Formats: sequence, structure tokens, C-alpha cells
Amino acid sequence: MAKNDFEGMIYKMRDWLREDENAPYVKADEIESGIEKLTEQEDWLYDDGSDQNHTVYNKLFKELDSKF
Repeated sequence: MAKNDFEGMIYKMRDWLREDENAPYVKADEIESGIEKLTEQEDWLYDDGSDQNHTVYNKLFKELDSKF
């Protein structure tokens, strides 16, 4: 469940960053770097992070939630 929550947050935040109506809230360079970071986290999730325990996913979820 924690893994799914973390994955869902990645998608949610990436979609939010891509929405034009949110552009006033985030600088253009932050949008690009944010999407890049989210893609890195997604790649990690499907590779090295695919078999982590729930505490790792919860920690990453909270970190991601606090950044955005």
C-alpha cells in the first residue's frame, strides 16, 4: 500500500507540474527539475526500489509531499 501511495504521489505531482494553470506558483526551471526528480524516483521505484519495505516508501512519500 505504501508503495502504491508513493507511486501515486509521483504521478499526481508530475501532472500538477505540467498543468499550465499552476505555472504562476512554480518557476519554469523548478518545473523542469521537479519533473526530472520525479522521473528519477519513478525509475528507482521500478528498479532498485521495487522490493523495499513500507517504511522506506512512507519516508519518500513524506519527503515528496513536503517539497511540493
